[in-house]
Amino acid sequence: MVLLLDGASALVRSTIALQAIKRNPAWQHLALESMQGASGTPEERAMHLRLIKQCAQELAAQDMHLFFTLSAESKQIHEIAAALRPDCITVHLGEKEDGTYDRILPLSVTLPDVLTVLDAYMRDA
Repeated sequence: MVLLLDGASALVRSTIALQAIKRNPAWQHLALESMQGASGTPEERAMHLRLIKQCAQELAAQDMHLFFTLSAESKQIHEIAAALRPDCITVHLGEKEDGTYDRILPLSVTLPDVLTVLDAYMRDA
């Protein structure tokens, strides 16, 4: 399974990811924020998708899962999610009403509450 988390700030996403994987050791975190600036051409995006899928497949073969974080400004979350479906859950931190995320958590939610929601997904993996 793959969890994609976007929204809020890089610091908030990183903190959430670190706490979540500490609580769920079968998960690994990979920050995709660095992809955003380097993924301009279709060839680059295709290469990144192949790498992401390969990472997910290799970890799945070891009964491990991936927790990806990326910027809310990234246009790639839905492209990545589509490539990894059906084993992918998208979560947005903040206000969004576009209906394209599996779960939206408002910024007013506390860290323990966010972790409880994520733990439920992670334990079901």
